[in-house]
Amino acid sequence: MDPKPGTEVTDKVTLVDLLGQGAMGSVWRADHKTLQTQVAVKFISEEAANTDAEATERFTREATAAAQIKSPHIVQMIDHGVMADATPYIVMELLTGESLDERIERSGPLSLADVSQVVSQVVKALAAAHDLGVIHRDIKPHNIFLTGSPDEPFVKVLDFGIAKQTRLAEKEEITQPGMIVGTPQYVSRDVIMGIAEASTEPAVDLWALAIVAYKCLTGVLPFDGDSIGAICAALATAKFDPPTVHRPELPLRVDAWFAQALAEDRSERFGSAAELGESFRRLLDEPEVSASSPSPGPVVKRRPAVILPTLIVAGGVVGVALVLGARLLDEGSGADDHELKAASAASVTTTTTSVAPPKARPSNSVVPRPTAPPSAASSRITPAAALQPGPNQTIIAGGELWMGCDRANDDDCRADESPGRTVQLEAFFIDRTEVTVFAYAECVVDGHCSDRRVNGYASKDGRFAPSSRCNWQQPGRELHPMNCVSYVQAQGYCEYMGLRLPTEAEWERAARGDDRRLFPWGNQPANCVRAVMADENDHGCGRRTTWPAGAKSNDQSPFGVLDMAGNLREWVADWYAADAYRTGAKRNPKGPAQGTYRVTRGGSWGSPLMRYLRTSARYAERPNERSRHVGFRCAGPRR
Repeated sequence: MDPKPGTEVTDKVTLVDLLGQGAMGSVWRADHKTLQTQVAVKFISEEAANTDAEATERFTREATAAAQIKSPHIVQMIDHGVMADATPYIVMELLTGESLDERIERSGPLSLADVSQVVSQVVKALAAAHDLGVIHRDIKPHNIFLTGSPDEPFVKVLDFGIAKQTRLAEKEEITQPGMIVGTPQYVSRDVIMGIAEASTEPAVDLWALAIVAYKCLTGVLPFDGDSIGAICAALATAKFDPPTVHRPELPLRVDAWFAQALAEDRSERFGSAAELGESFRRLLDEPEVSASSPSPGPVVKRRPAVILPTLIVAGGVVGVALVLGARLLDEGSGADDHELKAASAASVTTTTTSVAPPKARPSNSVVPRPTAPPSAASSRITPAAALQPGPNQTIIAGGELWMGCDRANDDDCRADESPGRTVQLEAFFIDRTEVTVFAYAECVVDGHCSDRRVNGYASKDGRFAPSSRCNWQQPGRELHPMNCVSYVQAQGYCEYMGLRLPTEAEWERAARGDDRRLFPWGNQPANCVRAVMADENDHGCGRRTTWPAGAKSNDQSPFGVLDMAGNLREWVADWYAADAYRTGAKRNPKGPAQGTYRVTRGGSWGSPLMRYLRTSARYAERPNERSRHVGFRCAGPRR
């Protein structure tokens, strides 16, 4: 059948318009004459029916499995059958709202209270299903729908197409022995490890719901990889970052909850949906003890004069047309007099700077200052064991680095990236993610960092303009990387932490590892699945601004450092020189002693072409420029 408006599915149901379409089928809005309301009608595509022998049976199972369960939190099935031309259909209630996946994509990580609402309602749906012996087996944000008001969403669980009805005879099973069903990142570790009965137990849904809760809170997945094999390997280790690594303001008891929900030993996990849901609800009732501060309450409340958005996600994203160009050069000077003087003072070889004592790192983790930082004149290589990074920092071992463009493998080499050469670096550590708005706010609250004009960009001609794409004070972007800061402001934050900006060579080693790869993840092409960028054809890029720091787990270097290709370009310590690779030192290079421009490295959310995301790409920016495409991360030890 070729569905179109006016098609009569049954004598009671007439199609109105198309709601969505994919490779497996389509969903239509329709009028139901008897019920005198509108409904949704789902069709399986002819291609899917002809190429996938199990597709039609899964389609029927979706209707029959969901229809058995009497829960307001499961989408209501009204009818299903086959049309005169043998086209299968399902008639179900029409939902308005968005999927949980779309909510996270639109607004970033959710507050603990919002996640608790979602978990408690999904738990009710699962408990009703499990009581009837129905295991969903594909719980994920895409299959959790939020209807009702944004403040009090009503959750509906969708898509029982691969559900297992454990009380039916074995012949009813439609998957092949040894086949892993579900979405890999949400599949239970027990299934991956080959425990025979695992895929038919309620525990697979509880595991998946814990993964959903983790994704809601942090914006990332606890077990992930760029292939099914890599995901399985991550699950086999049973190791994952506690949520407070990504959001230090969360209560420490949240870490304990996930340690139990995703425990390696099956016997240590929650025994039922009801137990899991009640345990998560209690996270809201217990006293506040966060990873970022021993005192109760969000740290930003200590000084009300600083106006910051709350950590509850709010609002949407302002959609502005993105002009794709050879390079999205954004916007330069216009800094205040204090910053211009600081930039001027920094242009000479010797500087005198008054620096506040090092502080405990608020968002990117607590960073103990190294007890014995090496002298700049030291000729010894700092051993990695002597470094003391924080939980959200990565040690980069000392050794050789191929720095610059490799013309044998890269057709986009520019003159200032050449000639490629081998340099020697000491060990150092670097932030795993870019510095977040929340982290920078703590520095502002303490009076050390400036929030002067960080709500806009400053162009080379001195023009300053506010921008909603600057993340400062934008609701829901507390965990996005801090952008629209000048070099001086970025350097000042790192000084406040007792750290520094990485050198250009250190940045490239952290991004590239020990080989000559084109991108942090390898030589595979850059796209929106791998990095936060502006794809030429806008294939899957979605939101045209930053993502939460570290949200694109595929944009990961061999050392586990995130967002070094996309999200934001980053300030580094070096002055820019076009011939730096011809004239620079071969040991711990730091660029020229002075200059007019500073270097930024990496691509950004506004980079439309792969060439701008390469590990060797470098750019020149005035120190007092502010850009919606530029942020920073810190490194250590001090030198």
